[in-house]
Amino acid sequence: MTSLMGVAFYNQSNGSERTVALTEVVGDGSDSVLYSSSAKQIFLPLKQLSDQTDFLVTLRDSFFANPVMQIDTTYSWVVDENNDSTQVMTIDTSTVIPPVQCRLSVQHNTVPQYISPECGCGVAHQLSSVVFGNDTLSCTVEIINSNITTSDGEIHIQIYW
Repeated sequence: MTSLMGVAFYNQSNGSERTVALTEVVGDGSDSVLYSSSAKQIFLPLKQLSDQTDFLVTLRDSFFANPVMQIDTTYSWVVDENNDSTQVMTIDTSTVIPPVQCRLSVQHNTVPQYISPECGCGVAHQLSSVVFGNDTLSCTVEIINSNITTSDGEIHIQIYW
């Protein structure tokens, strides 16, 4: 049984849930992608044989974008099968919100738990501290439930920015 840490994202200014445009979430030192889509909540496994788990979170959120953003628009003429030409506008949005990488660093204690003779043992976790951000940005993180014992969709930390 793997216990998953639930993470929810919130807007700092009004406390509402925030959908984050996640590019990807990977475990630090791993190449396995855990998430690669937009989400209000994510659920992450913690290391069972260590007291610290780090994740690299690459996201595209307007909060992290440069204040000066440009949209690259190009126009081209396209000829279809009837030899009719049509002007097509292409908008490159890749520069609108550049990806930003943040580190989610979780300090936790591992607690072995006997489940049953058939299942054997599992590991629960007790959160002690969580930090989210990068060299230039630190977000507010609140641990709302430090005991991680299941993977049933429970939220354990809230991240505000």
